[in-house]
Amino acid sequence: MFSWLPIKRAADYGRLTQHLSPTEFGLQEVADWLQTHLSTEIGGVLVEHPYVDKDYRSTYYNFYAKKGAAYSPHSARLHLFKKGWDCQEDPLRLTTGASVELLSDTEVQAGYLGFLTLRPTRIQTIGRTVIDPRALRSAKGWLIEHRHKVHVMGYRLQANGFPFMQQHGDIAVCAHTACWAVLRHYSERYSLYREVLVHDVSKLGREFDPGGLLPSLGITAREAERIFAAVGTFPLLVSDGEPPKDGQARFHDEMLAYLESGFPLFGIQIGRQHAVAVVGYRRESAPQVRGNDYHGRAWDYVSHLLLIDDNHHPYMPVPRAGRKVGDKHKPCIGDIDHFIVPLPEKMFLPAAAAFKFADEISANPPEHFEDLGDGKDLVTRCFVTTTASWQRFVREQMSLFQPDFGRAALELTMPQFVWVVEYATPQQRAKGQVHARMLLDATASTREPLPAFLLHDRKGALWLDRANRVPMQYQAFDSKVRTLREMASNLRAY
Repeated sequence: MFSWLPIKRAADYGRLTQHLSPTEFGLQEVADWLQTHLSTEIGGVLVEHPYVDKDYRSTYYNFYAKKGAAYSPHSARLHLFKKGWDCQEDPLRLTTGASVELLSDTEVQAGYLGFLTLRPTRIQTIGRTVIDPRALRSAKGWLIEHRHKVHVMGYRLQANGFPFMQQHGDIAVCAHTACWAVLRHYSERYSLYREVLVHDVSKLGREFDPGGLLPSLGITAREAERIFAAVGTFPLLVSDGEPPKDGQARFHDEMLAYLESGFPLFGIQIGRQHAVAVVGYRRESAPQVRGNDYHGRAWDYVSHLLLIDDNHHPYMPVPRAGRKVGDKHKPCIGDIDHFIVPLPEKMFLPAAAAFKFADEISANPPEHFEDLGDGKDLVTRCFVTTTASWQRFVREQMSLFQPDFGRAALELTMPQFVWVVEYATPQQRAKGQVHARMLLDATASTREPLPAFLLHDRKGALWLDRANRVPMQYQAFDSKVRTLREMASNLRAY
């Protein structure tokens, strides 16, 4: 069944009790959550009940059905729509403005802002949720997201965002929820990875079936690695150890490099014994650090990380430095001292090695690239992209380069994944421009002297055909290119 809840002010979310069981779905807590976190973009909520949610059903059959208290197997789903939308009952259809025509999927999609699933567990009832960042008050920055298919009232829609849910507290806690969010994103975005439900996550981390009390005790970092490996990814655990020597990669540099590559991170806050998913960041035009803390890296310009934290809300921003509010410590970036990045199979060169090669080239530039060594304030940015994305970028920028450069860039034999290293002055970075760019072979060994395909600036390009073992060749541009544009990352700006 479907019913419509118009939203004119935040207090209207409290009227969900007219549509659903207040106790079963913990509606007081849900209404408070919606009032606090949803933006004024929301004009109405389409309530769908009963709804069969696969994630809740996986926990229901394996856990809640075994309890002494009775739990319903049916969930509810709340669909969020922009202002100006309504639902007509006879015939049952969505409408907008004065329109009396039946709307197409595309027309309804224009007003759709995602959904929340409510599970009948009485406490912490917000289940599988995908909300468009525009529907939240504080979702601002660069975000990893994808389109999740939604079927409602015969319409085929898409919810854009990153998966979120509150932890159950028994069958799944924060670490399970963070693993689930990352894996659900992978299964939706890449057909290579299978769908993993909440109960699957609680089982995959151990060699035996961890029933009964065990899921509520949480999982270790090694067990989280086991979960990611079990579904076909290749997890890499990175720890924030001793401060590295000059020229070596740093913990947060690597974190940002993987984020900009489109890889969500399983972040571990050891001090708080808590786990989150890191899915984005906020980037400022000026460095956020000064003095000895400035290293000429893209990380120096990050002001916040954006988290999927089951205790808060999707895309929650956390600043670089922590602070106390009364007796409570407000979360900050410094709380995260370990992270796991689930990598694809053909990624052999880690971010630490990419930064090492980037530093070596900057400190000892090859002939024709002396400018790299002149400015010690060049900002280094590293991220992974696919060869297909690189070729699309070259095609779109073809008018800026020599014709033979474009041809060589499109025909050069490269693997599926490459590391992109971009150097820029602070002034260029503020304008989305770069000084020079290098492409590294993501399948190369860390022991190779220089796993590069290409290094180019406005004056020319140095090529290395690694696949055919052709010696390095330098190609000078007849006329200098005015500007080089920064290559877009795998994230979307909000």
